[in-house]
Amino acid sequence: MCDSQAEAVCAGAPAPPLAKPRVIPARDPPTLQLARWYAATIPTSHGGILTRALAGPCPLTALHHVKRIRRHPQDAAALQILVCPVPDGEDLPEGVSAIVQEHSLSLSEVGVPELAPATRADWAAWGAHWPLTWRAPDPQLQPEHVALDPAEETAMRQHLAAVVVRADTCGANVCAVVDPSTDKVLACCTAAPDVHPLQHAVMLAVEAVAAGQRACLQREEGGSAQDGCPKRPRLAEKVVLHGAPCPYLCTGYDVYLAVEPCIMCAMALVHSRARRVIFCDADAAGGALGGTGGLRLQAERSLNHHYHVYHLARACEHA
Repeated sequence: MCDSQAEAVCAGAPAPPLAKPRVIPARDPPTLQLARWYAATIPTSHGGILTRALAGPCPLTALHHVKRIRRHPQDAAALQILVCPVPDGEDLPEGVSAIVQEHSLSLSEVGVPELAPATRADWAAWGAHWPLTWRAPDPQLQPEHVALDPAEETAMRQHLAAVVVRADTCGANVCAVVDPSTDKVLACCTAAPDVHPLQHAVMLAVEAVAAGQRACLQREEGGSAQDGCPKRPRLAEKVVLHGAPCPYLCTGYDVYLAVEPCIMCAMALVHSRARRVIFCDADAAGGALGGTGGLRLQAERSLNHHYHVYHLARACEHA
């Protein structure tokens, strides 16, 4: 069930108090975990030789952020090189054992950061254990750095509160699509699983936005609904309606939900090119955006679009 007017979102009902917006990052910041490795002290002249020799039997594939060699902390004329992880048993891997014997290496155990640091501060602190290479995180997967100004936060609270009021009244999830440039609600839909199991609120809202854009195209071209639907332009094509560009589905729009979307709906919002997804109640069983720390679709690097995710829980949950 969808309403095309913003007034349909239970505007007169009392709004529930909401906690401060919390950005759900693509992944939780890593914590320092040290992996046990064997290192050997070698002359500076042997650094290149041993680096090449160890690259085959023991590459740093899983530790791409770790440097193979460092200067010896107590001997400026020597180096330390990572040889291999400390094995569960007593025997070294066959290829590594041959190199150790050939070069008469004496092994000692060191701790190496197992995960790549996410911040410069962590990079500096963790590098005290073993030198690390700094790689800046992918900005597309770091929405936690996107700050809200007071006006944005106020608008976000108002739209989400209206959605939550309607959901509480109807007893089903509600989804509203908002154009942040005009603050206009373009579609507001209530889930109707009793009508069809796939009629989730998001699916209905995206369909309503598409129907509205289709109607605009028909009017712009002088047609009518009876003339059939015009062909939807490709994503790369620019369409101008009434002197303004018409976006592809939800491009640049904010999507508000009473309950965290499932993976089907979260993926539909990826295909629709939503800008931000904001929800109130986390879904521990089926949520796909990390409301309770589980699956986070926004962290999937293989997707060709990523949106920012905000969680505004009910204030009573944080009392």
